[in-house]
Amino acid sequence: MAANFSILLPIIGGLLVVVGAFWVKRGRWPRRVGDTPHCRKCDYILSGDQSRCPECGTTVQASNVIRGERHRRAGLTALGGGLALFGLALILLFAAGATSTINWNRHKPLSWLLNDMGSSNPSHWAPAWTEVQRRLDAKLLSEDDQNAIVEKGLQLQAAGTVLSSSSNVLDFIAGRYLDHKLTPAQADRFFAGALKVKLLVRPVVGALSPVPYSIAGVGHGPGGWWVRMRTLESQIDDGPVQKLGGGTGSSGFGGWTTGSTLPPAGKPGKHRLHVKIEMATDASGGASGVNWDDNAVVAKRLTQDLFADFQAIDGQTPITTVAEPSASALRPLLTTRLTLNTTNSPFLDVGVDAASLPVDVAFDVFVRINGKEYPAGGVSFHKNTHGSYGSGTRDFPADAPSNVDVIFRSSEAVAAATLDMTQIWKGEIVLQNVPLRRTPAMPRAPAPAGTQPGPAAGAPQ
Repeated sequence: MAANFSILLPIIGGLLVVVGAFWVKRGRWPRRVGDTPHCRKCDYILSGDQSRCPECGTTVQASNVIRGERHRRAGLTALGGGLALFGLALILLFAAGATSTINWNRHKPLSWLLNDMGSSNPSHWAPAWTEVQRRLDAKLLSEDDQNAIVEKGLQLQAAGTVLSSSSNVLDFIAGRYLDHKLTPAQADRFFAGALKVKLLVRPVVGALSPVPYSIAGVGHGPGGWWVRMRTLESQIDDGPVQKLGGGTGSSGFGGWTTGSTLPPAGKPGKHRLHVKIEMATDASGGASGVNWDDNAVVAKRLTQDLFADFQAIDGQTPITTVAEPSASALRPLLTTRLTLNTTNSPFLDVGVDAASLPVDVAFDVFVRINGKEYPAGGVSFHKNTHGSYGSGTRDFPADAPSNVDVIFRSSEAVAAATLDMTQIWKGEIVLQNVPLRRTPAMPRAPAPAGTQPGPAAGAPQ
């Protein structure tokens, strides 16, 4: 019914425009009545024997004279005008509905679509890329066109404004790379943008405290590729080079973070941290582990030198404490999951969840059995955020009971090992009779030496 009515809109609108225009004509310019002579040019009433119109100077002759008076009707003119405007509105309404179903992107040149892809508004770039993908799938684009898409994608990647859909321009560029259709310079730019990382260090540390830092993936790359980062060595100023061996892997290029600490700077003043890392990526093999070998053939392997500056002050890293709120107020906001893996050697896996704590916290975690405490790592959570953290220990009895106590004891050392905590809650929280689940699953691998205590937000598992 609605569709049939919409078809009638232009017909009804057209009739109303015609009728309205006719009424305007009859109201504004009716037929003349009588014999009174008027100047055809200015409608001045001519009287007597005149050779020229007194108003406009037109020569008075038969062809320049019209006779009769017009009796205009303002009401009929207004009614006709309103009717015509309403009819025109109906026609425009129909036209707007008809044109809204037209996919204008299908008619845009490629250069316009590429320009739309650079928009920050998803309603612009998403349809633009959909049309580009359609033309690619239909093999409607030349090699020059496809190279223009590559260049636009590399620009978006470098600027960090990359399409965030399941199939995007970076997937297209990756396909071109695998088909050996990128120039060496384009391939270098592509991997530089995908394997981009950022080094962060705590800006102010105590000269006698460890120096915490983190490495975060901030690159943008194609979907389905795996990424691995290995820390090779680190150095503070011109001091000794620390050979490292830790690392992390991820199924995505950005959004991961891993942290570590270095020995104290030793003396107050400004210092520069240098960390050398190796990045590797490939289109397949990350999930199964076949390409995790240091010498395996991958799509790209490169080393990067990262630098960050920090300030060391006398003594230990300053951490202040607060006593409020009470432990009873914080206890309901912490939950713990304990899993004892018993295959081969026992391993206690500790999961901690925090539900929007009102204050920054940093804890040493202990599991207590019959009065004996077993250390289970350190955790830290920022206030007003939800967080999860996994830790564990091998120093745990295989015959532990099915329920144990978990102790969260505030630790300034754990806080100092974060990048930004300067004030934490001070006290102790005990969760009693926490269930201990047992599983024959393989034990969790130990963390690399020097791994930073506390959660590494967004770290890939």
